[in-house]
Amino acid sequence: MKNEFIVIIILILVSLASFGLGRMSVLDKKGSESGVEFLIPELSKIDMSFSGFPYLASINGTKFYGRGCKSSNRIKAENRIYFKTSTDAVKSGYGASSTC
Repeated sequence: MKNEFIVIIILILVSLASFGLGRMSVLDKKGSESGVEFLIPELSKIDMSFSGFPYLASINGTKFYGRGCKSSNRIKAENRIYFKTSTDAVKSGYGASSTC
């Protein structure tokens, strides 16, 4: 009876430790991604300048473009997402455009 009690306590402690380590690993991943800066403008506040964000992509697409790219002009204003760096766009899951 005493051995069964010790085994149960050990199992509970191992489970709690595993859960805690799992939660800590998720928090570390979230912290590393928080450096990505992008902007999705509200429709009522669309300002086409966004001079501090030289890269843009469509919220429905998979590629990002530089501001001077002709392909970027085809993205509807309400579907645009802006990035400060190309690294931020890649971290957000977008690939570089092959046309620009």
